[in-house]
Amino acid sequence: MTLDKLQNRIKALLFYLILTIVCISLFPAANMLLNRIPAQDQTVQPLPGCTQALEDLLDSMTVTSLQQPLPQGYRTETADGETVFISPSALLGVLMEEEIQLIPSGWKEQPEIMQAVLMRVIGLHSALLERMGDRTEGMSDEQLGSSCWLTAKDCEEMARTFTSADLKTIDADLLAVAECASPYFLSNNGKLIGQCGSLSLSRIYDRLQAGETSLEIWKQQCGDTVQLESAQNP
Repeated sequence: MTLDKLQNRIKALLFYLILTIVCISLFPAANMLLNRIPAQDQTVQPLPGCTQALEDLLDSMTVTSLQQPLPQGYRTETADGETVFISPSALLGVLMEEEIQLIPSGWKEQPEIMQAVLMRVIGLHSALLERMGDRTEGMSDEQLGSSCWLTAKDCEEMARTFTSADLKTIDADLLAVAECASPYFLSNNGKLIGQCGSLSLSRIYDRLQAGETSLEIWKQQCGDTVQLESAQNP
């Protein structure tokens, strides 16, 4: 999917969100939907090494800003068949909870491992945005409000499935890293490059351990003109 198409999809999704907010006072179900976004602003504490590791990562890349902000949440299907409206960082955090168990336990104190985690967050987010854009392309406003933007199968193919209960127990450190990196995703010549999300955390960590740089890894996986896009949540 091209960035132009992504921006058109984001515009449509944001329009749907505005309509939802306007209707809160009239439709209690709309309020329930928004309340399903895991509350993070007051609870997520930044990790000391995360900001510096992200800055080091960004220094090696070309970074541009998307004109449209990202939606504050994604309509996502869980493994138990429920549709939840979940923030990007919470979705990334819950999808990575199994992978984080496969790397050394002191990852948050080790800059190289922290870099691997950030790279996985950004690559996975790129894949999620590509899949979400493809899935919602052509949907009407009504369909955007009633359909999943990401299915349980989408999540499983890119990382794992999760249940609604899993959203209540996301590791706080992992959530903090996901919050730190969630504004970023990868593009190549104006196109989203979801294949960057196919590199697992363990594989990224192994390649960094073998002496490859983050830019070398992404160029090999995503193309020589890979760059980072940045888009904040509203």
